[in-house]
Amino acid sequence: MWCPPFYVGGYSQAIVTGAEPSLIRNYDYSPSRRHQARVALKGKRIVAVVDCLWGVLDGINEDGLVVSLAFGGRTAAGQGFGMPVVLSYVLEFANTTAAAVAMLGDIPVHMSYSIALIDRKENRATVYLNPDRPAEVVEHCVSTNHQHGVAWACHAETTKSLEREGG
Repeated sequence: MWCPPFYVGGYSQAIVTGAEPSLIRNYDYSPSRRHQARVALKGKRIVAVVDCLWGVLDGINEDGLVVSLAFGGRTAAGQGFGMPVVLSYVLEFANTTAAAVAMLGDIPVHMSYSIALIDRKENRATVYLNPDRPAEVVEHCVSTNHQHGVAWACHAETTKSLEREGG
C-alpha cells in the first residue's frame, strides 16, 4: 500500500461527545465490498471495517480509540502510504487521540484525507492529511470531502460535500 492508485469516495463523519461519545460515518462503498474483522497483528484487539485485506476504513481498538477516514477533496497525489494501512497501524499502536495525531503527522500519505478520532476520555481531533502539506489538526466535529474549502469543485458538487457537512 505504498503509493496506491488514486481513489475517491463520498464519505461523511461526525464526532459526538457527551454521555455516549461516538464517531458516526457513512459509506458510499458498496455493501458487498465492506467487511468487518477482528484484527490483532501485534495482539491488540481491534474491530474494524477492513479494506485490501489488512487496511482499515474505520475501527476501534481495545483502548477505546476510534478512527475514521474521509477523502479530503483534493487531487494532489504524492509518495506515501494508502490511508487504510496507516489507520491499521494507528489502531495497532496508539491508545489515545494525542498518540494517534502524533503518528499521523509523521507518516507520509499518498493523497488527501480527513481523519476523525475520538478516544475513551472524549479527546477528539479531526486531522487534515495531504501529500504536499504538513498534517493539520482542526476543530471540526463534522467532515465530508473537502478540507478548508472546496478544492475540486466537480467532485464536491457531485458528492454534495458542502451540503452533507451542513454548509
